[in-house]
Amino acid sequence: MSQATGTKQSGGINLFPDTPTIKKEPPKGQVHETTVTGVDSRTFDSGATALVISLKSENTGRMFDHMLFLPTFFVENVKVNPETLSQEKPVKTRENAEGEEEQYEGQSDQQQYAVRIRNEAGTGDLETLFAVAVQQGRADGVDLNFTNFDELVTVLGKVLPGTEFLMTLGADKNPKDPAFADNLRVRRLINPIETSPKLAGTFTKDNPKRFTNLRKMWED
Repeated sequence: MSQATGTKQSGGINLFPDTPTIKKEPPKGQVHETTVTGVDSRTFDSGATALVISLKSENTGRMFDHMLFLPTFFVENVKVNPETLSQEKPVKTRENAEGEEEQYEGQSDQQQYAVRIRNEAGTGDLETLFAVAVQQGRADGVDLNFTNFDELVTVLGKVLPGTEFLMTLGADKNPKDPAFADNLRVRRLINPIETSPKLAGTFTKDNPKRFTNLRKMWED
């Protein structure tokens, strides 16, 4: 059997030397109307802990899990005073798509708290979950107090199921494992009702300035 010749490419021998290669476009991100079906938590071997929020797309019927990773200092003490947290931004190392190590600036503990838990603008991931549940009447008659992480998960398990959000999906820009390069995963859960003073009370999905680069699944 004769051996085909051709130029080497990433991933092996070019098996089709007489035809041009096609650029592989990354999958376009999506935004769905979604409903929470359940809440749990998961701790990984690395020590990281995530809220696992199960979701059903109202546009496609598909099920998704949203892994909301929370800072370790918060998991250990949900009553932590954010003003006492470090403002120092650590230098971290990660592996890029070429398998090489690169350094990048991570978030300080205060920044993590502001993004994941709560902030002055009211846009923290965790406070948004509670705000939307309360807005939709899911928290009526439920004691929302919690003193530790397990109690927090229990409270969320009572108020979030049935709560409606918009969820955005996107592919990892620089996955360590190429096998997952094109997999869309949940990135954010967004209040379906606008809360800014100028747009308060209007549907977020009707805002033409929102989701301009995403595929709006309710339009398909």
